[in-house]
Amino acid sequence: MSLDDALVIARARELLASGEGRVLRKKHRMSQPAMADAIGVTAATIHNWETGTRNPPSTSIPFTRYAHLLAELASLGDEQPSLAHMPSQEVVGK
Repeated sequence: MSLDDALVIARARELLASGEGRVLRKKHRMSQPAMADAIGVTAATIHNWETGTRNPPSTSIPFTRYAHLLAELASLGDEQPSLAHMPSQEVVGK
């Protein structure tokens, strides 16, 4: 895991703990199923992360993707996200 990944994951954990991760997703009009599709998990997984039911390991590739997507949403302000630059499974985790 790169230092960048570790920092993004730490920030994502803060956003989830505060409820801001869900707020960001909704602000950018992303449903749980859409976010799940973007990172390769189920909508139930997104729900579990957002509600604190599950706490994924930081080494989880899907959670790393989720963290990067949250970082992108946070950086956009009022713009809409482009999923084109989401890190692929081959890149994330190396």
